[in-house]
Amino acid sequence: MDWHVRAVCVSMRLPQALNATQAMADLYRGAGTDGATSRSGRRSFLSNLANKGTAIHRLRTLAGHRSISTTATDWYSSTTQRQAAVALA
Repeated sequence: MDWHVRAVCVSMRLPQALNATQAMADLYRGAGTDGATSRSGRRSFLSNLANKGTAIHRLRTLAGHRSISTTATDWYSSTTQRQAAVALA
């Protein structure tokens, strides 16, 4: 289990799940969030930080990735965001 998921489980006094995926599914289910997964939560977290201007090197560290290319595939950018980026050129 990832350290941050374990910390959330401990802080919320939740039973520690067998793995991070199960822990996140339990947290989302408890919050009443249908269809959310550990993957969607991770992507949302990275996307929100990226959209606020967080440097990709910092995102890489937060995500625990070795490669920036892995991090780059993990965040979501909408058509509107891509068009706004092109407009900056």
